[in-house]
Amino acid sequence: MEELEIIKLDTDAVGVGKLNSRTVLVDGVLPEEVVKIDHISNKGKYDTANVVNVLKSNPCRVIPKCPYYATCGGCTLQHANTEFEKEFKIKKVTEAFKYIAGKDIEVDEYIECNDMYNYRNKSVFALKDGVVGMYSARSHDVIDVVECAIASDGINQFYITIRPWLQNYAKGINHVVIREINGQYICLLVGLNCPDVNELINLLDAKYSNRYQLVFNKNDAKKDIITDNIKILHGHNIMAQIWGITMPISANSFLQVNDDMSEKLYKDVLHIVQSKEVINAYSGAGLLTSLLAKSCNKVYGVEIVLNAHKNAEELKKSNNIHNMVNICGDARKVLPDIIKGKKNITLIIDPPRKGVDNKLLEYINNSSNITEIIYIACSPNSLAKNYARLTNYDISSLKLYNLFPRTHHVETVAVLHRVEG
Repeated sequence: MEELEIIKLDTDAVGVGKLNSRTVLVDGVLPEEVVKIDHISNKGKYDTANVVNVLKSNPCRVIPKCPYYATCGGCTLQHANTEFEKEFKIKKVTEAFKYIAGKDIEVDEYIECNDMYNYRNKSVFALKDGVVGMYSARSHDVIDVVECAIASDGINQFYITIRPWLQNYAKGINHVVIREINGQYICLLVGLNCPDVNELINLLDAKYSNRYQLVFNKNDAKKDIITDNIKILHGHNIMAQIWGITMPISANSFLQVNDDMSEKLYKDVLHIVQSKEVINAYSGAGLLTSLLAKSCNKVYGVEIVLNAHKNAEELKKSNNIHNMVNICGDARKVLPDIIKGKKNITLIIDPPRKGVDNKLLEYINNSSNITEIIYIACSPNSLAKNYARLTNYDISSLKLYNLFPRTHHVETVAVLHRVEG
């Protein structure tokens, strides 16, 4: 065993130290701590190791709430207090701008979550060799987990209800995804083969009656956990009321996992777009676009996936929204037609983790009609990388929303305004 002093945490909240001129990465530590390590493993450019015990603690260290924290790969900051988590996430974002975009950008506000635990409305549990639980950190080993500290109480109770069935009868199933919406549940079984689910249906009918839907997704789950190959096995269609919008929810619908924080985020965005003309360049199934319609003069929702576009059209119709225009196509190709002859357009960008396509960024940067951009980012690195290409815009506001407490992830909203000359 060796002693290791922790220099810093990387952006994934993994501890970084030096031992014999080699970089060593360890989980569950904080800066300036001294730890005893073993099982040092050479990974090429760096080593990894396990912490045996902490010899010198950081004052921000706390006892993790979750009994599985030391082995589960879900959370990364339960061993730190909330003030450390806040400062870590602020630094993560500001350093992304500094080192990727070459800009010193200050965070204007950090919006904290009301509940640091039991906030997730969606959880994924893994099954392997009769073990049901969560993946261990950076591996495909499954550890036995009875309940999840960051999943909602409703999801945990649903999981506890079906867990004996999963342990004994779920042959061929690799994952189970449980989503809670307004006291209703979608239970998605993912695997190569669907087992007999009659006993599972009896269990769920007894406790959840008409408040659930059971779904099977044929998939080996090696790459994508959920594919489009979905079959409803039992239960009712799930309709949700989301901030005044009535929306059908399916197993592969995209919703933010934190209801409390996503409401705060969307309210702030709606306040910015009041009485403006808005384009949502990544509209998806239209939820954000329909919410924007309640605040702005007119909103265009652009979505390249046909099925998602059709869902957005149905959402518009069922909610009787008249100032929402849905367009199916590549944003780079359809934006010129939308903004032609218009001035002072506000563009909403809420892209996938990889960020915005360079060709679209180039078009936006050269479009004087687009005077304001609201960029909603789940990846600070992608946001900073994209901002570096938007040379005709300056960030006027940068807010962080702690949608993912006790983990290293953070949601960011940057408001950019066009500058001339």
